[in-house]
Amino acid sequence: MHSSAREYRKSLEAISKNFDIELEEVEGWTCCAPTSSHGISQLLSVSIPAANLALIEKEGNDCVIVPCAACFSRFKYASYEIAHNRESAEKVNDCIGYEFKNSVKILHPLEVYNEIKHELVITDFSKINAVAYYGCLLTRPPKVTQFDDCENPQSMDTILSEIGLNVIDWSYKTDCCGATFNLTNKDVFLRLTGKILEEAKNVSADIIAVACPLCQVNLDSYQFEMKMPNIPVFYFSQLIGLAYGIDGKRLGLKKQFVNGAQVIERCLKR
Repeated sequence: MHSSAREYRKSLEAISKNFDIELEEVEGWTCCAPTSSHGISQLLSVSIPAANLALIEKEGNDCVIVPCAACFSRFKYASYEIAHNRESAEKVNDCIGYEFKNSVKILHPLEVYNEIKHELVITDFSKINAVAYYGCLLTRPPKVTQFDDCENPQSMDTILSEIGLNVIDWSYKTDCCGATFNLTNKDVFLRLTGKILEEAKNVSADIIAVACPLCQVNLDSYQFEMKMPNIPVFYFSQLIGLAYGIDGKRLGLKKQFVNGAQVIERCLKR
Protein backbone atom coordinates (compact mmCIF):
# COMPACT_ATOMS: atom_id res chain seq x y z
CA MET A 1 0.00 0.00 0.00
CA HIS A 2 3.04 2.26 0.34
CA SER A 3 4.99 0.95 -2.64
CA SER A 4 3.76 -1.25 -5.51
CA ALA A 5 0.10 -0.66 -4.63
CA ARG A 6 0.26 2.96 -3.54
CA GLU A 7 -2.42 3.94 -6.06
CA TYR A 8 -4.76 1.58 -4.19
CA ARG A 9 -3.98 3.40 -0.94
CA LYS A 10 -4.32 6.83 -2.53
CA SER A 11 -7.67 6.01 -4.12
CA LEU A 12 -9.05 4.46 -0.93
CA GLU A 13 -8.00 7.54 1.03
CA ALA A 14 -9.58 9.82 -1.57
CA ILE A 15 -12.95 8.09 -1.71
CA SER A 16 -13.02 7.65 2.07
CA LYS A 17 -12.74 11.42 2.49
CA ASN A 18 -15.55 11.78 -0.03
CA PHE A 19 -17.80 9.71 2.25
CA ASP A 20 -16.51 11.17 5.53
CA ILE A 21 -14.84 7.91 6.49
CA GLU A 22 -11.69 8.43 8.55
CA LEU A 23 -8.96 5.84 7.99
CA GLU A 24 -6.21 5.39 10.57
CA GLU A 25 -3.23 3.13 9.95
CA VAL A 26 -2.41 0.67 12.73
CA GLU A 27 0.71 1.88 14.50
CA GLY A 28 3.41 -0.77 14.83
CA TRP A 29 1.86 -3.28 12.41
CA THR A 30 4.06 -5.99 10.92
CA CYS A 31 3.91 -8.03 7.71
CA CYS A 32 1.44 -10.92 8.00
CA ALA A 33 3.85 -13.16 6.00
CA PRO A 34 1.10 -14.49 3.70
CA THR A 35 3.28 -16.46 1.29
CA SER A 36 5.71 -18.09 3.68
CA SER A 37 4.73 -18.56 7.31
CA HIS A 38 1.97 -21.13 6.82
CA GLY A 39 4.41 -23.31 4.89
CA ILE A 40 6.85 -23.27 7.80
CA SER A 41 4.87 -23.25 11.03
CA GLN A 42 1.18 -23.42 11.87
CA LEU A 43 1.77 -21.47 15.07
CA LEU A 44 3.75 -18.79 13.25
CA SER A 45 1.10 -18.42 10.54
CA VAL A 46 -1.55 -17.66 13.17
CA SER A 47 0.56 -15.68 15.62
CA ILE A 48 1.87 -13.09 13.16
CA PRO A 49 -1.56 -11.84 11.98
CA ALA A 50 -2.92 -12.28 15.52
CA ALA A 51 -0.24 -9.90 16.77
CA ASN A 52 -1.55 -7.26 14.38
CA LEU A 53 -5.13 -7.90 15.43
CA ALA A 54 -4.03 -7.63 19.05
CA LEU A 55 -2.64 -4.15 18.38
CA ILE A 56 -6.06 -3.10 17.10
CA GLU A 57 -7.83 -4.70 20.04
CA LYS A 58 -5.50 -2.99 22.55
CA GLU A 59 -6.38 0.39 21.03
CA GLY A 60 -10.03 -0.29 21.81
CA ASN A 61 -11.07 -0.69 18.19
CA ASP A 62 -13.47 -3.45 17.19
CA CYS A 63 -13.04 -3.34 13.41
CA VAL A 64 -10.25 -3.31 10.83
CA ILE A 65 -10.43 -2.71 7.08
CA VAL A 66 -7.90 -4.85 5.21
CA PRO A 67 -7.37 -3.82 1.54
CA CYS A 68 -4.83 -6.52 0.68
CA ALA A 69 -6.49 -9.82 -0.24
CA ALA A 70 -3.57 -11.85 1.12
CA CYS A 71 -3.58 -10.00 4.45
CA PHE A 72 -7.36 -10.30 4.57
CA SER A 73 -7.03 -14.06 4.07
CA ARG A 74 -4.38 -14.47 6.81
CA PHE A 75 -6.28 -12.27 9.28
CA LYS A 76 -9.44 -14.24 8.68
CA TYR A 77 -7.62 -17.55 9.01
CA ALA A 78 -6.00 -16.51 12.29
CA SER A 79 -9.31 -15.34 13.72
CA TYR A 80 -11.02 -18.56 12.64
CA GLU A 81 -8.29 -20.82 14.05
CA ILE A 82 -8.26 -19.01 17.39
CA ALA A 83 -12.06 -19.17 17.62
CA HIS A 84 -12.25 -22.88 16.81
CA ASN A 85 -9.10 -24.31 18.42
CA ARG A 86 -8.56 -23.61 22.11
CA GLU A 87 -5.08 -25.16 22.10
CA SER A 88 -4.00 -22.92 19.24
CA ALA A 89 -5.48 -19.90 20.99
CA GLU A 90 -3.47 -20.59 24.13
CA LYS A 91 -0.25 -21.08 22.17
CA VAL A 92 -0.84 -17.86 20.24
CA ASN A 93 -1.43 -15.93 23.48
CA ASP A 94 1.88 -17.22 24.83
CA CYS A 95 3.62 -16.36 21.57
CA ILE A 96 2.38 -12.76 21.34
CA GLY A 97 2.42 -12.13 25.09
CA TYR A 98 -1.18 -11.01 25.20
CA GLU A 99 -4.52 -12.65 25.92
CA PHE A 100 -6.18 -12.00 22.58
CA LYS A 101 -9.97 -11.81 22.87
CA ASN A 102 -10.55 -12.14 19.13
CA SER A 103 -12.98 -9.23 19.23
CA VAL A 104 -11.90 -7.46 16.03
CA LYS A 105 -14.20 -7.63 13.01
CA ILE A 106 -12.20 -8.07 9.79
CA LEU A 107 -13.60 -6.35 6.70
CA HIS A 108 -12.44 -5.92 3.14
CA PRO A 109 -13.12 -2.46 1.65
CA LEU A 110 -15.57 -4.06 -0.79
CA GLU A 111 -17.77 -4.96 2.16
CA VAL A 112 -17.69 -1.36 3.38
CA TYR A 113 -18.42 0.32 0.06
CA ASN A 114 -21.05 -2.23 -0.85
CA GLU A 115 -23.09 -0.84 2.05
CA ILE A 116 -23.05 2.67 0.57
CA LYS A 117 -25.69 3.61 -1.96
CA HIS A 118 -23.87 5.29 -4.81
CA GLU A 119 -26.50 7.70 -6.08
CA LEU A 120 -24.65 10.99 -6.53
CA VAL A 121 -22.16 10.04 -9.25
CA ILE A 122 -21.38 12.73 -11.81
CA THR A 123 -19.55 10.74 -14.52
CA ASP A 124 -21.55 8.82 -17.10
CA PHE A 125 -19.96 5.38 -17.30
CA SER A 126 -22.84 3.72 -19.15
CA LYS A 127 -20.80 3.21 -22.34
CA ILE A 128 -17.98 1.37 -20.56
CA ASN A 129 -18.06 -2.42 -20.30
CA ALA A 130 -16.42 -3.75 -17.15
CA VAL A 131 -15.74 -7.13 -15.57
CA ALA A 132 -15.17 -7.58 -11.84
CA TYR A 133 -12.22 -9.78 -10.93
CA TYR A 134 -12.08 -10.90 -7.28
CA GLY A 135 -9.18 -13.32 -7.44
CA CYS A 136 -8.82 -16.55 -5.51
CA LEU A 137 -8.26 -15.40 -1.91
CA LEU A 138 -11.21 -13.19 -0.97
CA THR A 139 -13.82 -15.94 -1.08
CA ARG A 140 -11.80 -19.04 -0.16
CA PRO A 141 -12.11 -21.05 1.95
CA PRO A 142 -15.69 -19.86 2.43
CA LYS A 143 -16.05 -21.08 6.03
CA VAL A 144 -13.04 -18.94 6.95
CA THR A 145 -13.40 -15.76 4.89
CA GLN A 146 -17.23 -15.64 4.98
CA PHE A 147 -17.01 -13.17 2.12
CA ASP A 148 -19.76 -12.97 -0.46
CA ASP A 149 -20.58 -16.03 -2.58
CA CYS A 150 -17.59 -18.33 -3.00
CA GLU A 151 -18.07 -19.11 -6.70
CA ASN A 152 -20.06 -16.11 -7.89
CA PRO A 153 -19.38 -13.07 -5.69
CA GLN A 154 -21.46 -9.98 -6.37
CA SER A 155 -20.26 -7.20 -4.05
CA MET A 156 -17.92 -5.55 -6.58
CA ASP A 157 -20.41 -6.13 -9.41
CA THR A 158 -23.01 -4.27 -7.37
CA ILE A 159 -20.71 -1.32 -6.67
CA LEU A 160 -19.63 -1.02 -10.31
CA SER A 161 -23.25 -1.17 -11.49
CA GLU A 162 -24.31 1.51 -9.01
CA ILE A 163 -21.64 3.93 -10.26
CA GLY A 164 -22.96 3.43 -13.79
CA LEU A 165 -20.66 0.92 -15.45
CA ASN A 166 -22.07 -1.75 -17.74
CA VAL A 167 -20.98 -4.81 -15.74
CA ILE A 168 -20.59 -8.01 -17.72
CA ASP A 169 -21.00 -11.38 -16.04
CA TRP A 170 -18.20 -13.83 -16.75
CA SER A 171 -16.82 -17.14 -15.48
CA TYR A 172 -13.29 -16.08 -14.51
CA LYS A 173 -14.02 -13.73 -11.61
CA THR A 174 -12.50 -16.04 -8.95
CA ASP A 175 -9.83 -17.87 -10.99
CA CYS A 176 -6.23 -17.55 -9.78
CA CYS A 177 -4.02 -15.07 -11.65
CA GLY A 178 -0.88 -17.04 -10.91
CA ALA A 179 0.01 -15.10 -7.75
CA THR A 180 3.78 -15.32 -7.14
CA PHE A 181 4.38 -18.00 -9.78
CA ASN A 182 5.80 -15.17 -11.88
CA LEU A 183 8.92 -15.64 -9.72
CA THR A 184 9.06 -19.44 -9.60
CA ASN A 185 7.24 -20.86 -12.65
CA LYS A 186 6.79 -18.21 -15.32
CA ASP A 187 5.09 -20.53 -17.83
CA VAL A 188 2.32 -21.44 -15.40
CA PHE A 189 1.93 -17.82 -14.41
CA LEU A 190 1.62 -16.55 -17.97
CA ARG A 191 -0.91 -19.28 -18.80
CA LEU A 192 -3.16 -18.44 -15.84
CA THR A 193 -2.95 -14.69 -16.29
CA GLY A 194 -3.33 -14.98 -20.05
CA LYS A 195 -6.57 -16.95 -19.74
CA ILE A 196 -8.12 -14.23 -17.59
CA LEU A 197 -7.12 -11.47 -19.98
CA GLU A 198 -8.30 -13.45 -23.00
CA GLU A 199 -11.70 -14.12 -21.45
CA ALA A 200 -12.09 -10.45 -20.49
CA LYS A 201 -11.53 -9.56 -24.12
CA ASN A 202 -13.85 -12.36 -25.31
CA VAL A 203 -16.75 -10.90 -23.32
CA SER A 204 -16.00 -7.44 -24.78
CA ALA A 205 -14.75 -5.87 -21.56
CA ASP A 206 -13.17 -2.44 -21.88
CA ILE A 207 -11.70 -2.55 -18.38
CA ILE A 208 -11.04 -4.99 -15.54
CA ALA A 209 -11.79 -4.01 -11.94
CA VAL A 210 -9.82 -5.64 -9.12
CA ALA A 211 -9.59 -5.57 -5.33
CA CYS A 212 -6.20 -7.20 -4.78
CA PRO A 213 -2.75 -5.58 -5.22
CA LEU A 214 -1.08 -8.73 -6.54
CA CYS A 215 -3.89 -9.34 -9.03
CA GLN A 216 -3.57 -5.77 -10.28
CA VAL A 217 0.18 -6.03 -10.80
CA ASN A 218 -0.04 -9.41 -12.53
CA LEU A 219 -2.88 -8.53 -14.89
CA ASP A 220 -1.63 -5.03 -15.69
CA SER A 221 2.13 -5.32 -16.00
CA TYR A 222 2.54 -8.48 -18.09
CA GLN A 223 0.19 -7.69 -20.96
CA PHE A 224 2.98 -6.31 -23.14
CA GLU A 225 5.17 -9.36 -22.55
CA MET A 226 2.29 -11.66 -23.49
CA LYS A 227 1.36 -9.44 -26.46
CA MET A 228 -2.19 -9.32 -25.16
CA PRO A 229 -4.78 -6.70 -26.14
CA ASN A 230 -4.37 -3.72 -23.85
CA ILE A 231 -7.07 -3.84 -21.19
CA PRO A 232 -6.59 -1.38 -18.30
CA VAL A 233 -6.82 -2.90 -14.83
CA PHE A 234 -8.33 -0.52 -12.27
CA TYR A 235 -8.77 -0.86 -8.54
CA PHE A 236 -12.48 -0.63 -7.80
CA SER A 237 -11.66 2.34 -5.55
CA GLN A 238 -10.19 4.24 -8.50
CA LEU A 239 -13.40 3.74 -10.45
CA ILE A 240 -15.51 4.94 -7.54
CA GLY A 241 -13.33 8.03 -7.35
CA LEU A 242 -13.66 8.74 -11.06
CA ALA A 243 -17.43 8.31 -10.87
CA TYR A 244 -17.59 11.02 -8.21
CA GLY A 245 -15.33 13.35 -10.15
CA ILE A 246 -12.21 13.00 -8.01
CA ASP A 247 -9.06 14.11 -9.84
CA GLY A 248 -7.07 11.29 -11.43
CA LYS A 249 -3.85 12.35 -9.69
CA ARG A 250 -5.42 11.74 -6.30
CA LEU A 251 -6.41 8.27 -7.50
CA GLY A 252 -2.97 7.29 -8.80
CA LEU A 253 -4.13 6.68 -12.36
CA LYS A 254 -0.76 7.37 -13.98
CA LYS A 255 0.84 4.36 -12.30
CA GLN A 256 -0.89 1.82 -14.57
CA PHE A 257 1.16 0.11 -17.27
CA VAL A 258 -1.89 0.10 -19.57
CA ASN A 259 -3.18 3.67 -19.76
CA GLY A 260 -6.64 3.49 -18.23
CA ALA A 261 -7.42 7.18 -18.58
CA GLN A 262 -7.05 7.01 -22.36
CA VAL A 263 -9.34 3.96 -22.62
CA ILE A 264 -12.04 5.57 -20.49
CA GLU A 265 -11.87 8.77 -22.50
CA ARG A 266 -12.20 6.81 -25.73
CA CYS A 267 -15.17 4.84 -24.40
CA LEU A 268 -16.97 7.97 -23.22
CA LYS A 269 -16.80 9.34 -26.76
CA ARG A 270 -18.59 6.36 -28.30
